[in-house]
Amino acid sequence: MKENKKMKKVAIATVTTLVSLSSTVMVNALDADNDIAQQSI
Repeated sequence: MKENKKMKKVAIATVTTLVSLSSTVMVNALDADNDIAQQSI
C-alpha cells in the first residue's frame, strides 16, 4: 500500500509540473505574439 501512495504522489507531482510548464509556455507564446503584433502596427 505504501508503494501505491508514493507512486500517486509522484504522478500528481509530475502532472502538476507538466501543467505549470505548459501554461508557462502558453503565456510566453502569447507574449511573443503580442510583441510581434505591436511591432507590425
